[in-house]
Amino acid sequence: MSRLFLVFPLLGLLGACQAPPFSPDSPLTGVPVQSTLILHEPLTLPPRTVSLWFQNGKQQKESNLDRYYPHCKFETLRMQDVSKIVQPDTFVIHKVVRWDDYATQPVQLAHNRFISGLTPGDSDGGLSHVNTATEMFLRSGRQPDVYRLVCSQWEDAAEANHVTINQIRRVLGEIFTLKLPEKRSINSDGS
Repeated sequence: MSRLFLVFPLLGLLGACQAPPFSPDSPLTGVPVQSTLILHEPLTLPPRTVSLWFQNGKQQKESNLDRYYPHCKFETLRMQDVSKIVQPDTFVIHKVVRWDDYATQPVQLAHNRFISGLTPGDSDGGLSHVNTATEMFLRSGRQPDVYRLVCSQWEDAAEANHVTINQIRRVLGEIFTLKLPEKRSINSDGS
């Protein structure tokens, strides 16, 4: 009889461990391994750089990014003294890592002290912001120097979410296509 009592709690635990439904609009849904990143146009990396930044469907200078909104960094492995061109290609995503980087010092934001109850410079001493990031490690037989795509955003620590698949697609615009593996059925539009 005691064995029967052990089975029911174990079944409840197994049910609680089920993965959430797959949705490209959910921050709980990560980019699946074996997805592909398709580059549609040549990208030029200036001398002595290894990365390019994207936001709102366009290539951006790092200094022009609004880090509080989704943005992505496309990276290569080797720095060169001359410009480097990454040619249109299909890159297989062979590894995905999601992580959070917590700011230990408060980030100064504009706020209304009458609404927040804090005066400028006040802090509750807790974590203020989190950089949620998704690293997608890329592989191409034709361009082995292409390394990864990292997509992230800074958010209030109490409301932090990872960038969704569809947010990543909007960040990359028409420069790249993020294509998920065929074996997943996402939704009726085939994305």
